[in-house]
Amino acid sequence: VALVQWTESVGLTLVGRDQSSMQLRTPGGHILNFTILQIFPFTYESKRMGIIVRDESTGEITFYMKGADVVMAGIVQYNDWLEEECGNMAREGLRVLVVAKKSLTEEQYQDFEARYVQAKLSVHDRSLKVATVIESLEMEMELLCLTGVEDQLQADVRPTLETLRNAGIKVTNRGEAHLELNAFRRKHDCALVISGDSLEVCLKYYEYEFMELACQCPAVVCCRCAPTQKAQIVRLLQERTGKLTCAVGDGGNDVSMIQEADCGVGVEGKAVFSSVFYFASVPLYQGFLIIGYSTIYTMFPVFSLVLDKDVKSEVAMLYPELYKDLLKGRPLSYKTFLIWVLISIYQGSIIMYGALLLFESEFVHIVAISFTSLILTELLMVALTIQTWHWLMIVAELLSLSCYIASLVFLHEFIDVYFIATLSFLWKVTVITLVSCLPLYVLKYLRRRFSPPSYSKLTS
Repeated sequence: VALVQWTESVGLTLVGRDQSSMQLRTPGGHILNFTILQIFPFTYESKRMGIIVRDESTGEITFYMKGADVVMAGIVQYNDWLEEECGNMAREGLRVLVVAKKSLTEEQYQDFEARYVQAKLSVHDRSLKVATVIESLEMEMELLCLTGVEDQLQADVRPTLETLRNAGIKVTNRGEAHLELNAFRRKHDCALVISGDSLEVCLKYYEYEFMELACQCPAVVCCRCAPTQKAQIVRLLQERTGKLTCAVGDGGNDVSMIQEADCGVGVEGKAVFSSVFYFASVPLYQGFLIIGYSTIYTMFPVFSLVLDKDVKSEVAMLYPELYKDLLKGRPLSYKTFLIWVLISIYQGSIIMYGALLLFESEFVHIVAISFTSLILTELLMVALTIQTWHWLMIVAELLSLSCYIASLVFLHEFIDVYFIATLSFLWKVTVITLVSCLPLYVLKYLRRRFSPPSYSKLTS
């Protein structure tokens, strides 16, 4: 968004964009039309993204790419100022983005497209083959520009990082890794700074030596690492030191690292449970409970909602006025969104505090009561949204509930099987679920009674 807004400020405006085309307006008011031939999305592993477009006025085909400076340095044509400018921006605390392009003839593109389609149809090693075909284009690209965006580095941290860089390791092959590690071994009280590509070389050839040096350093900074590398570092620290590890992350590329550590912390993580227990990093639901909630325990009723109908097809075709509300976007308004957020807060609080209030003597009872209430609440909330019932919807509700009940036999690690068979468990879950859902059902009834939707007259 920032890049698009900046180009608009200098006169080049994006006026149209869909999956297959885009339109730009030049400072002179002319409209340039481009056909989008291919899009290569950004991934945390590749750290770059690309697009191939055809200029409709000239027929010229161009491959554009933008990505992190570390990756793009090996893709663009050699120049003597890229590394220097990247260093200048980094010293200002900016994260550098490199933009490059490459012109393609029609024959070159047709050859690439044939290989690309063939790779995507592969049964074995599809991702690797697709990446290999794309990389065949990523050679000798013309450097267009650099741009820097403000990173999270604070002003007082930048000098420290600059000092640390003097003790950094930058290698591209086994020989360089051997020399750099030996040189670093002779230094004392130096923090180690290493980038992801250099780290990969060191761990490939000198894993033991590198980890030995890293554990002796007062501080180690691993920057621009892939998600798999982050998880690998945590795993190696566990193996080499025999100590507990803690990983803190704030993004999707940190998930593998957080899961690998003995104690994983997601910076943006919120739950009612954490606030009650002084924001402890211990999750309430672990292991298969989380996976099961997102899949077999709740997915069948949600999928069955495709069978729901406000009105019959014949009625919808007969009264076109019914489409007016959809055109105005009222069902997807901010009001609707906020209502569902408030419902979530209400039900989450009732389930969590209800379980805390009614649990007996063991922590595992909180899990059993709250999770069972959560599953029942989810199934009842799906039922609450249904306008017209279909027999498959009933089957879906019963199937999900049956899957949960059947799986309780195997969840003894998380839920006390003997406790859930007691009358105490049953009445506590019933009370919490009713308090969580019954008010919403009452409100739905009152709303339909006193403020029915416009189509209700046609269905009565």
